[in-house]
Amino acid sequence: MKTSKTILLTLILLACLGGATSAPEEPHRLFGAITDSEGNSVEVEGQIEYSGSSIKQFETNKDGSYDIMIPNGDYENEELNILIEGEVVGTVVFEPLEVTEKDLTYQAEEENRTEEENLEEQNNEEDTSGAGGGLGGGGAMPSNEEAIEEAEETNQNETEDNITKDNETEETNNFEKQFDQVEEGEEISLEKPDRTDSAINSVSFTSVRSQETGQVKITEVDPENSEKLTEDLAAEPKGETLSYTEVETDIEAENATFEFEIAREQLNQRNATPEQVVKQRYSEGEWNELETEVIDRNDEAYTFEAYSPEGFSIFATTIREKGDNTGQQVTGQFFSQPSNYALIISILIFIGLVAYLRKDLSELIQR
Repeated sequence: MKTSKTILLTLILLACLGGATSAPEEPHRLFGAITDSEGNSVEVEGQIEYSGSSIKQFETNKDGSYDIMIPNGDYENEELNILIEGEVVGTVVFEPLEVTEKDLTYQAEEENRTEEENLEEQNNEEDTSGAGGGLGGGGAMPSNEEAIEEAEETNQNETEDNITKDNETEETNNFEKQFDQVEEGEEISLEKPDRTDSAINSVSFTSVRSQETGQVKITEVDPENSEKLTEDLAAEPKGETLSYTEVETDIEAENATFEFEIAREQLNQRNATPEQVVKQRYSEGEWNELETEVIDRNDEAYTFEAYSPEGFSIFATTIREKGDNTGQQVTGQFFSQPSNYALIISILIFIGLVAYLRKDLSELIQR
């Protein structure tokens, strides 16, 4: 009986160790959508490469989506290239058991060449028609004075058009609203007009006190043109700054909510995910991260909502560094367990069997 139990114990141990050695690998899941420059879905073939060697090939679905498992290898924590039709369109850092969402943009070379050829052909036709008109025209040539007057008038019109365009550009990054009567505790909101290019869609807040009139102006400032806005600030926002938001108002506010958009291409160019986006508020010499979440998405952009309980100040829309784990993560049930899981189970089973055999051996000795 003792020999049978020993054989049984050996077989179970070998089976457990065999299960441990065949534990599942630790792949990296990569998924997203591939669109062209106009946001249309494209069906293409792609591959993942490391140091010039292909490690995974894939195809997109009809809607442009893809979902692949990158196998584990000797490139842990290394940057892998994502290629579409031989062209590098993005990168991903391989981490075992990690999940990455990455939307990519790809424009076929044939389409680009066709557009260039069409443009060149159009220019040639215009040149030809212009030359023909000059040869066939029989009208009298204008005098020098008339030509000078016409040139001056053209220059003046162009100058006025440029001034108008500059004013329009200056106005499109801000919007404002006036209120005739503001009550304490009133929920106030203002939305971006159609003509405005600001990434801020809307702002809402609660008024702290009553007043007869009030005004709110929202201005989005590009980091490259933010010297005037940020010159007196004691610190810079954490991470990479996409834009600043200045709120000018004479209304005392609290519980402010911002709804804003970021283009997918803007994140793809920085190899960033929407979970890394966070709005920050400047207060008392430092920047504080606000509660920021994705509330909608489409083929072109992500829509976010950020909450500022303490009201208005200067804000920054930023991309949190990848090493910072304070933000949201991609949710969902994962696909495998760590590779040493089966080994742990095997050891526990072995300990249990040893205890069982010792108990039987003690009973035999007592008999």
